[in-house]
Amino acid sequence: SFNALDNQQSTLTLWINDTAGNYNSSGVTFTVDTSEPMISTESPLNQTYAITYVYGNVTTNEITDWCEYSLNDSANVTMQNDSQTHWYFNISGMSEGQQNITFSCNDTAGNMNTTEYLYFTVDTTPPTASIYLPQNVTYYTRKNLQLNYTVQDTHSSVNTTWYVLDSVADVNVTDNTTFNVTYDGLHYMYLYSNDSAGNVNLTVTNFTTVDLTYPQIIGDINATEVDHDSALIVWTMNESTNATVYVDTNQTNLTNNYTLLLNVINSTFSTNNTVLVTGLGNQTQYFFNVSSCDPTGNCNASGVYNFNTTVCIENWGYGSWSDCISGIQTRSVVDYNSCGTTDNRSAISQSCDSGTSGGTSGGGTPVVENKTSITFDIIVPGHTVNFTITTGFDLYELHISVLITVYSIQVTVTKKTGTPSGIDGVVYQYYDITKTNLQDNQIDTFDTYFRVAKSWITANNIDKKSMAIYRYTYQWDRITTALDREDSEFVYYTASPPGMSEFAIVGQTMTAACNYNNVCETNLGENVENCADCQIGTVCTPDDVRCSGSALQRCDSDGTSWTTTQTCPFGCSDNQCTSAPMPADEELMNLVIIISVFGTIVVIALSFRKRFFKAVSGVVKVKKTQSGKGFKYEYKLPKEKTSWHNIKSKYKGVKQQQSRPPERTEQINWEYLKKKYSKKNEDV
Repeated sequence: SFNALDNQQSTLTLWINDTAGNYNSSGVTFTVDTSEPMISTESPLNQTYAITYVYGNVTTNEITDWCEYSLNDSANVTMQNDSQTHWYFNISGMSEGQQNITFSCNDTAGNMNTTEYLYFTVDTTPPTASIYLPQNVTYYTRKNLQLNYTVQDTHSSVNTTWYVLDSVADVNVTDNTTFNVTYDGLHYMYLYSNDSAGNVNLTVTNFTTVDLTYPQIIGDINATEVDHDSALIVWTMNESTNATVYVDTNQTNLTNNYTLLLNVINSTFSTNNTVLVTGLGNQTQYFFNVSSCDPTGNCNASGVYNFNTTVCIENWGYGSWSDCISGIQTRSVVDYNSCGTTDNRSAISQSCDSGTSGGTSGGGTPVVENKTSITFDIIVPGHTVNFTITTGFDLYELHISVLITVYSIQVTVTKKTGTPSGIDGVVYQYYDITKTNLQDNQIDTFDTYFRVAKSWITANNIDKKSMAIYRYTYQWDRITTALDREDSEFVYYTASPPGMSEFAIVGQTMTAACNYNNVCETNLGENVENCADCQIGTVCTPDDVRCSGSALQRCDSDGTSWTTTQTCPFGCSDNQCTSAPMPADEELMNLVIIISVFGTIVVIALSFRKRFFKAVSGVVKVKKTQSGKGFKYEYKLPKEKTSWHNIKSKYKGVKQQQSRPPERTEQINWEYLKKKYSKKNEDV
């Protein structure tokens, strides 16, 4: 006997020889197989099927003679095969619920293997769902409506539940919840659910809503961004509403529903209500209240609030002088802040010699060559908007960002002809940049991008590093400008002015005294007179103060910028913050106190006067005589000696009067007596 390897082909060879030494051999090849075949199930798997027929597939690791299956412990059924290692079957008409199946296979050596139970579920029935709320009734609200429901599945688990309200987007839910509707009337609630087999159920209910709930104001109502002629009113609601602000200078008009000065409406529905009130007067107290209405018409109004507009600072722009006619030149002017005053306006006419032609003045408005505008519906903080100018301008792009949200902004760029006066340098192009519904103090950053033709630089002997933007306010100020890049035709630059105004693109002719590197190098001979590097950014006199809207500002020590030192809640005027307006009830109380104190003083004074002049009559005598246009007063002392010190001490506090009307001769002129009669260490 001998041992052979299992599941492996073996060869046995037998050798034999006789006594004469002759050899012979014979062999046989065989295989020993004592192992059961391994069965791998491809289907069905341990899952839920939404069908009543199942495909069965198994594979074996070796050649098998047959394979069978047993469904739910029933008799074995022989499977079909398309090879000696792949066997299959089809089962249809299966009942719903959990199923089990086993597979058995036999190899050519007679070894058989049977799998363990494999479980799967047949489920073709959707889940069942019930909606308890909302019911088919009318609800008198549109907020926090209840959705109460149950979902069950008989043969498998519920996988997902979601609802669709009035054909709006799906909303997944895992439990009872609340929801809102956006309008009144009939609504449909579609509740969907599916099980793990993918069967879907739909349950529908409908209901009606009528909104009778008034919207509520949340938190404070604030007047922000108050300027000389406008204010932004801001408040928050607990639901989307429109917004109306009622404004008047008389508080009584608001509380008694009289005709009001202004009412401004923002018809956009939002929980964050903002209304920009414009057309207000300069340095005026205004009273206001707000009203918010939801889409159904439920409205809520606030109490009365107030704010004070700031001082309007005139900002004049001047046109070019006209030709000299009869010895007079005139020019057009405009106050960009529309203050309605002319306190700081320069002359609009001047004497001239006959024959003098007009010229452009600094900050003026010469002939318009080209104009382009852009409108932004809204600009919000943290976001930069771009104005790209496509044709006819070498000022080709503007970038703007803001400190607060602004609405309906229009920016207009006007290219002008002529040469503005008051600029040291050669003007390349001249622009006016204006804006509406935007103040300079609302701008965070303002970046300008311009280009200059190389042919112009060469023709005018310009140092390309000297090119800069000049801005006009009360004078022309050079703005720090950076050379960005250049190509075959143009040199490109960027600059960031502090605000919008009139601008000129200016270059300096070549000079050895200035290298135009934006640094004033006095050791190289640069100074204010010969080099623009020494003029960069000088916009004010160091330590000067000014009002800018509601901000009090001080000029920096180097004169290059204004710094806000204080924000004035009640406005800024005459280079100082305006005091808070006194409440009406406090004013009345102070008036009562003043009248009471004044009355008390009068009573005391009258009483004291009688006692005083009775006592003093024996000390000094007064004689009044006519003298020219007036009266002459003579003072005569009593016979008894007394000192000036004693007189002064005895009657200290009595009113001293230098010049008196004739009927007040009894009052003593102390200074006159002291000067005429008193000497040191002597009696009077």
